Amino acid sequence: MKSNLMYSIITLTLCIIGTSNAVEWNTEEILDHSGIGSDCDLEIDQAGQLHLCFQYMHNVVPGSNLYYALKANSTSDWEITEVDVDDYNFLGDDCDMYLDSNDNPRISYLYEIDYEYLPYVKYAAFNGTSWANEQITSYPEWAGPGTAIVIDNNDDPHIFYPGYEALQYQTNDETKGWSTETLDTGYLFKTVSADIDISGNIGVAYFYVHSSAGPTDLKYAHHDGSTWTIETAFNDNSCVSIWQLDMVYDQSGHPHITYVATAGTDDNSQLHHTWFDGSSWSTDNLGYVPTGNYTFPSIAIDNNDAVHIAYGLRPTNSGAAVLHHVSDESDTWVDVIISNDVNCWNTTIEIDYDNQPHIIYYNYTGGITTHSWRTDESGVNDEPFDSSGSYLQAPAPNPSSGFSSIQFTVRTAASAQLELFDISGRLVDVLAQGQHQAGRYKAEVSELSPGVYLFRFSTGNIVETQKLVVL
Repeated sequence: MKSNLMYSIITLTLCIIGTSNAVEWNTEEILDHSGIGSDCDLEIDQAGQLHLCFQYMHNVVPGSNLYYALKANSTSDWEITEVDVDDYNFLGDDCDMYLDSNDNPRISYLYEIDYEYLPYVKYAAFNGTSWANEQITSYPEWAGPGTAIVIDNNDDPHIFYPGYEALQYQTNDETKGWSTETLDTGYLFKTVSADIDISGNIGVAYFYVHSSAGPTDLKYAHHDGSTWTIETAFNDNSCVSIWQLDMVYDQSGHPHITYVATAGTDDNSQLHHTWFDGSSWSTDNLGYVPTGNYTFPSIAIDNNDAVHIAYGLRPTNSGAAVLHHVSDESDTWVDVIISNDVNCWNTTIEIDYDNQPHIIYYNYTGGITTHSWRTDESGVNDEPFDSSGSYLQAPAPNPSSGFSSIQFTVRTAASAQLELFDISGRLVDVLAQGQHQAGRYKAEVSELSPGVYLFRFSTGNIVETQKLVVL
């Protein structure tokens, strides 16, 4: 084999051209509903489209709606759809979303009847043309609020929710219907977040309350494909929280969790980042305030394994929770105020394929569901993203004198392969093979003899080829 392979990941893939040090946060309104906002969740699909689910309650109650919104590209408007609307009942203030293999949204959420605190866990699925809703189970009384949903590699939903004495989840393999499983048992469970690692296995983070007097632990459960393993990620008697927690996996498949804690001996509010490095758990205390509260943290990890956290910070007796973004992109934690003119609730953050964070939050003061995103062109590759939808770009140079490079895109974590064949169909080299994280990748070949060659890229049921002529 005559090719020399140099293989690297390119982390910037949206259509930004040139190099700049400009950094700017942008903001747009999604929906001005002037009511009482509640939970929201954001996902970014393989094509870079933004998917959002959110709830709000009108000023004239009862009547709260579950909404879905889609932003197809950076210049398009948000297309907003009412998913579940009933002006005589009350939708609970929690929703979580995951995309299936076709990038169709699936949502778990709470639905409460007539303010009696007798909510149900519900499930909404979009099949590409329409929404279907179904009630999954009655929500356990006196449970901490929250649901979490993940869609596995078979496109089967798994919905988790905390209970008074058990952390439970519902699964549906599309043939047997919904079934209930118990993940953990104890005194009380509060708040839950779930994700799928690079191997396709499910992980869940949640709060466990030992007794009516506390303390509260941060726990993590992971399914290896056959059994659940449960461990305590943080138990320093400092996990008492009424706000959400959020979890995500890094490029190595290690979990990262963010949450709000209060010290057991005082009223200090603390923002924590807890992560597993493959052998042990560690915790960063990203800050504390003796007279105020951190609110609604959400976490995402970019293609360089940098951690991004969005959160609100509300001083005592203040009506405004200032919106922040903190990250370790520069190998140290840097905190930026995005807006100090909001009262942000229910933040959710995701990273696009240009490695830029997008934050959705509800501005309680203005009654507006809002989108903030960063424009940071520093170090941007001067080759634009192929917006045609292709996974495999044309090689360059082509024709060549024996050296050429080619780029391919993996839009979600998956197994991918790039091969080089000569015109007779003989395999010349395997340029890439195995599990890949989402991102754009580059392979180079050299010392090729004159002739015609074919690059073949495959992932899932996608196969694309590009021809190379060597003179």
